[in-house]
Amino acid sequence: ATVQRFLAHAPDCRCGVARGNPSDRRYGVPHMQEVLLRHGVIAAPRSARRPTPADRLIERFAVHLRDNRGMMESSCTEYSRIVRGFLSFRFRRAAIDLRRIRPLDLHRFVVGKAKKWRPATVQLASSALRRFLAFLQMRGFPTGGLADAIPRVPRWSLATIPKYLTHEQLGALLRSFDRATP
Repeated sequence: ATVQRFLAHAPDCRCGVARGNPSDRRYGVPHMQEVLLRHGVIAAPRSARRPTPADRLIERFAVHLRDNRGMMESSCTEYSRIVRGFLSFRFRRAAIDLRRIRPLDLHRFVVGKAKKWRPATVQLASSALRRFLAFLQMRGFPTGGLADAIPRVPRWSLATIPKYLTHEQLGALLRSFDRATP
């Protein structure tokens, strides 16, 4: 009965957990597990390891995004994944000391990802890191100008859109309206 309810739920799913094509089998199982967890049908799996300070920080960040910023769960998960990647890049196996984050660390992380990821994904990573720094600042951590070190990703697809209409184009637009109708 539970599987039948999930199968009925999947085609019109708008719960924010879904990623990918519902007809793809890889989509179904993790999504079904998440839906069942949310509805209390199954219990959360017990973690094989104790949460680290980084895990707890990232969890607080995800809660902040969801509860204070109104982000969907899937976006919180993606932002958290990116921040975890940055912290791993910066600190490797060492203890996380947020005071040791430097502008160059942020810059190198984003530029390194730009060589591997599509521009839209790099733009997402930049946004996630900026949001993480804002979260830290809200919690009293002095971030200084760290956010300024995160490169902005150009949106080249918009580069050909004119910024304004010429006088002739504006005149043609205005003449195209039928003044006889209200």
